[in-house]
Amino acid sequence: LYDREGFNANQRESLDETARITHTENVYSRLVYRYFSLTRNVETEEHLLKFDLNHQLYQNLTSTASVSIETSDSDNLDETVNGLDLSSRYQKQDLFGSRVNAGIGLGYLETDRDSSLGLVDVADERHEIPLGGAVTLNNRFIVASSIIVTNADATLVFDLGTDYEVVSLTGDLTEVRVVPGSRIAEGDTILVSYQFQILPSQKYTTERFRYNFSIDRQWWRFAHADNRSNDTLKSGADSSFLNDSRLTRTDLEFRLKVGGNDALLSAERQYREISGFESTRYTYQQSLSWVHSKSLRWNLSLTESFTEQVNRDSDLYSMDFLVDWRPNPQLSVRPVIGFWRLKDTATAVAGTDSDDEFTTAGVRLHWQFRRIVMDFSLFHNEREVTSSPAGSIRTREDRLMLNLRRRFQ
Repeated sequence: LYDREGFNANQRESLDETARITHTENVYSRLVYRYFSLTRNVETEEHLLKFDLNHQLYQNLTSTASVSIETSDSDNLDETVNGLDLSSRYQKQDLFGSRVNAGIGLGYLETDRDSSLGLVDVADERHEIPLGGAVTLNNRFIVASSIIVTNADATLVFDLGTDYEVVSLTGDLTEVRVVPGSRIAEGDTILVSYQFQILPSQKYTTERFRYNFSIDRQWWRFAHADNRSNDTLKSGADSSFLNDSRLTRTDLEFRLKVGGNDALLSAERQYREISGFESTRYTYQQSLSWVHSKSLRWNLSLTESFTEQVNRDSDLYSMDFLVDWRPNPQLSVRPVIGFWRLKDTATAVAGTDSDDEFTTAGVRLHWQFRRIVMDFSLFHNEREVTSSPAGSIRTREDRLMLNLRRRFQ
């Protein structure tokens, strides 16, 4: 039971029950039931019942067959989804000196949606911030003014315009894009709450196909994964409201470690297609970390990312230099210098190019004495945004943070 008041008031109830039965040495089954209720502006109730059968043919090869039924009921939406999924995965820790992972899966869903005009509430949709700071929300036809973004435990509400921006994409999709210098960093988890317009009544089927493969040796790693989903309309509103998607990712990484010094060189290609919106991103990253002494470590990271998408292509360059000095186990001092630049290289609409540059310099300090813990940070940030026809806007900001805590045992 979860009850939150204030900025994003909502009440949630959830119940999870799992039963696992071992049939033979290599076969077991699992039955899962989940109940979830969300009361925000309207009340939504969901039920999920899933049964799967797992067979471990060999020590490294496991296959799973699953059937499921999921229902969702609210004031203006009734939806039932029946699903079947078959998957197999292979994991080998030492295959000629390499760690190997591979998997393949097929899925089939039947969706029957009966809806009326109105909005659906989504509370705390979880996303991890990737390089470049842009995440696409899970639903279409989102009401941008209803979006609320918080940190992972919902204790900090981020500010629109200062911490993030909301961008409309092709295919009626919505993107939350982190603003340089915000309180949201790459790798952080955010929770996004919002409302979206209900899709029309439809019956449709969904076919899913996925596979992945990776091989990891001492000094290099290669991985490739592809996930596709295709919808077929059976009855109801036209197929423009369906949601075909594909996500393909390929990355290659080289690592070198000499003593306490580490070097990393990586390249990644990511292709994404959702509801007619296509995006391809190429990312190259180099990092060097070296130890000066037991108490002093340096780290330099350089990243270039090139994105090609509908209506707009852009290049991203970033550099971060960090010093980690630990004069004693209770004290750490971390000076930081960073540079970030996002530049549009081509747009479908003439005169809408933009150039966004951000520079930061500061220091973080962590000190612990017995049960007292202190965190201190001081940063100076400068940002300049040049766009057509608005011209150039430059901002400067100084941020000071002091957090003092006492632990009780």
